[in-house]
Amino acid sequence: RMAAVNQDLICKMWEACETEDIPTIHALLESHPGSQNWTDWCGDTPLHRAAVKGKLEVVVLLLSARANLNRRNNEGCTPLHEACLKGRTLVVDWLLGAHANPNVTNDNGHTPLDIAKQRNWREIIILFEEYLFEETFSEISEMESGSEESEDESDSDCEMG
Repeated sequence: RMAAVNQDLICKMWEACETEDIPTIHALLESHPGSQNWTDWCGDTPLHRAAVKGKLEVVVLLLSARANLNRRNNEGCTPLHEACLKGRTLVVDWLLGAHANPNVTNDNGHTPLDIAKQRNWREIIILFEEYLFEETFSEISEMESGSEESEDESDSDCEMG
């Protein structure tokens, strides 16, 4: 069980994520293990905050600190939902690349792609189509090739376990 976290520290982390204050985020991650998954009263994590604000450098840092990229907030939204809501194309691309689950539905029954379509974020819709095609294609080629390893295994240093 996690001890109650000082509200001032949570506010400090949120502000650092929203302003891309990388040294402060590093310091908090260092001095407070688990701070990458702190939640506020809305159930948002630092990754939700960075995603909604489009702060890619913070997203990358939090993912390297093993932030939970499929964590749902009180409305059932993941960081991927939040990035789609605000049209944060680079963040969506990075989260999909880190294997964020594109099929999670929020409390309204919407996937991140549903939200992108509602908002008409064309670049994001294309990203999802490419990502989902690649996933399907790689599953098919894995079935066909048996145990052969794909050539781009070296890209997996961002894998979240």
